[in-house]
Amino acid sequence: MTAPRIDWHSDPLDATTPLDDTFRKTQNVRRTLTALCGPAFKFDRDLMRYADDTRPLTLGDLAAEWKRRNGQG
Repeated sequence: MTAPRIDWHSDPLDATTPLDDTFRKTQNVRRTLTALCGPAFKFDRDLMRYADDTRPLTLGDLAAEWKRRNGQG
């Protein structure tokens, strides 16, 4: 059985949310990552390339990578 697709705009998201092939940089995703990383969080090309090239991955994994790259982890 296949997992239901995530609505990146309105579904509740947290650190355990898996990034699938429908992953989008929505305001909902940005709010979740800001909550996980702090107010300095910003998307950048390198982070998005990491998200595209590294699977399986969760929002928590993406937050940890952002923190590592920004000297917070």
